[in-house]
Amino acid sequence: MLDHEAMLRGDATLPGLLRMRAQERGDQVALREKVQGVWRGRTWKDYYRSARRAALGLMSLGLARGDRIVIASEDVPEWFYADLGAQMIGVQVVGIYPTNPWPEVQYIAAHCQGKVAITGDQEQTDKVLDAMANGAGLPHMQHLFCVDMKGLRKYEAGRPHAFEHLLELGDQFAAADPQAERRLDDSIASLVPDDTNILVYTSGTTGPPKGAMLTHRNFVYGAYAYATSRGMVGKRFESVCYLPLCHVAERGYSTVLHLLTGGIVNFAESIDTVASNIREIGPTFFLGVPRIWEKLQQGFEFRMKDSGRVQQAIYRAGMKRGRVLSDRRAEKGERVGWRDRLEFAFWHLLLFRNMQRHMGLNRSHTRMCGGASVSPETLKFFDIMGLPVGQGYGLTEAGGLGFVQVPGRPLIAGSCGPAMPGTEWRLGEDGEIFVRSPGVFKGYLFDDKGTGDILAAGGWLATGDIVEVHGGDEVAGVGRKK
Repeated sequence: MLDHEAMLRGDATLPGLLRMRAQERGDQVALREKVQGVWRGRTWKDYYRSARRAALGLMSLGLARGDRIVIASEDVPEWFYADLGAQMIGVQVVGIYPTNPWPEVQYIAAHCQGKVAITGDQEQTDKVLDAMANGAGLPHMQHLFCVDMKGLRKYEAGRPHAFEHLLELGDQFAAADPQAERRLDDSIASLVPDDTNILVYTSGTTGPPKGAMLTHRNFVYGAYAYATSRGMVGKRFESVCYLPLCHVAERGYSTVLHLLTGGIVNFAESIDTVASNIREIGPTFFLGVPRIWEKLQQGFEFRMKDSGRVQQAIYRAGMKRGRVLSDRRAEKGERVGWRDRLEFAFWHLLLFRNMQRHMGLNRSHTRMCGGASVSPETLKFFDIMGLPVGQGYGLTEAGGLGFVQVPGRPLIAGSCGPAMPGTEWRLGEDGEIFVRSPGVFKGYLFDDKGTGDILAAGGWLATGDIVEVHGGDEVAGVGRKK
């Protein structure tokens, strides 16, 4: 069982949480992916076993605490196995965007001194090989493993190996050394919440990308505080994983919140199939970037144009009255009168529940928009049908999120909501917001100056963001300081 106060302090490690879930829910489904048109599940026991095999494989290659690996891949279960397996032995994981060209792959992999690369397919493998072959190369890179070996048969022998080969190395290592499994157990037990486990490289818009060093505590706190703020604790968790796992948001929800809730993560077939995958899965939690929410709205509106006149008339009337009800909910929160609740129930039976089912969100209890601001009209569309989409404010260096809209409160236009439990904040004279919480990172890798510029005395993080305060305790972003 998770201790509420301990989780709000971030007092846990990700491998420790995975081990706990495997013990508590070993035979329950943890991960699902579509294989030849059929959704196939893998249990928590499978997840834990595969991560252990990856950890033992990395141990057999000589990797030890403080070393780093890079992962350049689309979202697949092997991402999770390599990620958690590396963390089991104290190896730090650096994710690379699948869209990054090879010079950016080279910069990140060289800067973090990555010793092993895990790639998703031929395209990502070619980038790593180009990075190794050009310029200064990747002097620390020793091994390369690929998940999908299609198209790689004629490549130089041993480069890359299949990801399955890494797991087999783990099996062989455990068979040859009777103490290997015990040493792995000891390694998991020795991890502490303030160990760096993940590096997230910033976009580099004001200079070369910086490697933000994030800890188990940063991620556990951020995910659990979010779940607490949104009333998710104790509710069923099932999500769709489709955003890049190298990003702090997808990692925080698909990996960490998944570990905290013990639910199910479904891997979308691709970014282009997200809408259809949502309808197939019916997630209870959904994180969408603005473009996804806009596509869901546009898809339904296009369908309505092809429907009959009666259906169109019902749709127009329902949306018109729904807007009135939505405006009152935004003004009063949960304190709307019984007449409004009764009228909404009528329109829900007649129209809104069918809209929700068409989008695959009829089972969802929590929806979030991340990555950028979304059109107010798009947010209004979903709120009208009873699917309010929450927004928040945060940054990588603060563990991804610090402020989030809370269900049941009157909605302030443009606001990102109040601070999550455990997050303190204050404003500078110029309106810059400073935050302090268990989510604040340790600093930038090999960059003492950059760390000193953003981390002030007392653990305060200088965000560089200018905000306005609404309603006394909610913030809204205005712009960047520079």
